[in-house]
Amino acid sequence: MGTYNIPRNTKGEGRLFYIFSTKALIYTVAGIIIGVILRYLLMALGSLFGASKGFGVVGTIFLILFGILGFVIGTAKLPQNDRFEITKKAAGIKLDKIIIESIKFKIRRHKLYVYDTDELTREEIEGEIEEEEKNKEKEEELLQEKIKKASKNRRGYIR
Repeated sequence: MGTYNIPRNTKGEGRLFYIFSTKALIYTVAGIIIGVILRYLLMALGSLFGASKGFGVVGTIFLILFGILGFVIGTAKLPQNDRFEITKKAAGIKLDKIIIESIKFKIRRHKLYVYDTDELTREEIEGEIEEEEKNKEKEEELLQEKIKKASKNRRGYIR
């Protein structure tokens, strides 16, 4: 007898070191740069008040937090959670893609209209009912016209 390979999901095995990808590194460095700029501004603000050491510690904490935040944005995906509708629909999309698309949306100033579906279906049903009534009225008018024409063409015949 031959061997039989049991199918299994091997997608995650090649992605073991995904956290060390180039994209994650770029986002981490970008976060650290933002943290360095913020630390520099806090140090300058602290030197005005004479407490540059305390502001430097706070700036270093911000530097570390922004570095971690950049790393998370570069590597994490939106988790699937059945409690919220947005996480049902957008589960598995990377956070950086979500942030970039939302920024593009704001820059282009597109408008997104959200409708109450109950109201839409109610309006749709009312519109269909009105249309059916109009069609019935037209059919009746046509039927009455046909009866009148037919009665005119009958010469002396009794109905």
